[in-house]
Amino acid sequence: MANLHCLDQTTLGRRKNGKRPSACRGGAAFFLLLALLVGCRSFDPDHFDAALREATFDACLQQMELSSGAGQSGALDVAALRSRYRDRAIAAARPSDFYGLLRDLLLELDDPHLTVHFSPRHWEDGNLVGYPDRCHFITIGDNLFVGYPEGYEDVPLPDHTSWPASRARSATDIAAALEGRQLQSKLRWEKVLAIEGQAPTWLNSRWLRIGLLLTTLEVTVERDGQPYDLSLLRDAAVTLSSSYKTTWHSTKATIARLRKLDESAAVAGEPSSGNKVSKEFSFVTSPFRDAERITAADSPVFHMWKHRDFAYVRLTSLSRRKAQETHEEFSDRVDRAYAQLDAGKPLIIDLSANGGGTANVLGEFVDPFLPEEEEELPISHRTAAVYDFWLWEFVNLKDVSFPITPSPRVPACPVFVLVDRHTASCAEMAAAILRAHRDAMLIGETTLGAEYTLHKFEIIDGTYVEFGAGGGMAACCEPFQGTGLQPDVRIDLTLESVRKLGLHRAYREVRLRSLSEAVRRVGADPADVLRRAR
Repeated sequence: MANLHCLDQTTLGRRKNGKRPSACRGGAAFFLLLALLVGCRSFDPDHFDAALREATFDACLQQMELSSGAGQSGALDVAALRSRYRDRAIAAARPSDFYGLLRDLLLELDDPHLTVHFSPRHWEDGNLVGYPDRCHFITIGDNLFVGYPEGYEDVPLPDHTSWPASRARSATDIAAALEGRQLQSKLRWEKVLAIEGQAPTWLNSRWLRIGLLLTTLEVTVERDGQPYDLSLLRDAAVTLSSSYKTTWHSTKATIARLRKLDESAAVAGEPSSGNKVSKEFSFVTSPFRDAERITAADSPVFHMWKHRDFAYVRLTSLSRRKAQETHEEFSDRVDRAYAQLDAGKPLIIDLSANGGGTANVLGEFVDPFLPEEEEELPISHRTAAVYDFWLWEFVNLKDVSFPITPSPRVPACPVFVLVDRHTASCAEMAAAILRAHRDAMLIGETTLGAEYTLHKFEIIDGTYVEFGAGGGMAACCEPFQGTGLQPDVRIDLTLESVRKLGLHRAYREVRLRSLSEAVRRVGADPADVLRRAR
């Protein structure tokens, strides 16, 4: 089992907004106690004023500098970011303006792990957050494409300027504006040249689509070989549904739900990342014509089949929550499954649509593939905690390793790993480790590129942020932050298949083609082995 283990701890002291002096060991607990006793705040976290905006901005930028992979590597120009955003953030007139700038600041990390849960208590101007419903952005090759309902441009856009600036839009008004909008189900796909005037990247499309309800997302597309400006209405509202600790959960509000809201309830919750196409490709029945399902290995996230020519393992998540069992139970389940493997028989491991999870579950999954002398996972993590003391601040840096408990080894055999664009974080780490230590062949699409371990923190105003911390893969494994793991055998999504099949079915088709290719590589005929072959 993998557990967090602190290798080293360093405390750095510096004047606020000043240069960092030499490191001094230890003393973190002492400085924390002093900060708690005499530290004071000159702002009210419940009052959206300039003092709170300044403190929130500074705290966010400080975390980016000290804890992000880009900040720790020196790739982040903190002074330039402070000059570009700070004054505008402090002077922001409305929460929507301020959090839009905070979002743009965080996007400078260019980190696929980025998640922002803006504090709902400060959307006091009454405006709902929204995003364009049934509009999807996908990357194919080096290009970004947008899909939107055909006939979209023939439907009049509600006039969001009709509401007086002095009055917040009520949920009833918004529902009335959206009434009668009927769009076709088929999507039209076009190449994106710019999104809100910024580069057409997947990360920008994920976050820039979010804005005030009934405003438009401005996208420049290529139409008939020429740039064409497209306005996508943010017509899907997001309302606060519930909260758990610091993570705010949200749900898309239908017109019927909006009608039930009054102005006092029309407070936006977490800006959703958009109308997502399902990435869950679980097999309802066996994908194989003639294979034994190892029922002792079955769990919500782990499944295994044995064919006469190979074994197949499907891992849908490395999340402890999704596994719905303790680390010990999951470890025992994996060991029982691996004990069924025959020496020398090829093994296909399916990590497609696996969004990652925790290092503990990762360790239990890959430990049997590592050399017996290995005592920890080949990944590292560095994080920082900041404590204020009057005019001084102290930064406690931690280097963390992930020790593992040895498990029975998986016998030597050819290993094939299926990956796609949704393979992320710990799932990518698993693929990289298997490639480094078992010479695994990767088949499918380029993975997401979220190498750094996740760093989570809450800012002063209640906003909750996640991004990749410093560290990453050890030298024995290839780095993939921002680039993704490149497959040995590429099975790409095509625009033709998306237009013909729809996005969800096109994703499934890529996965089936990858599995068919792996079956060919083990020397079997996919037409004989699979229920559906490609």
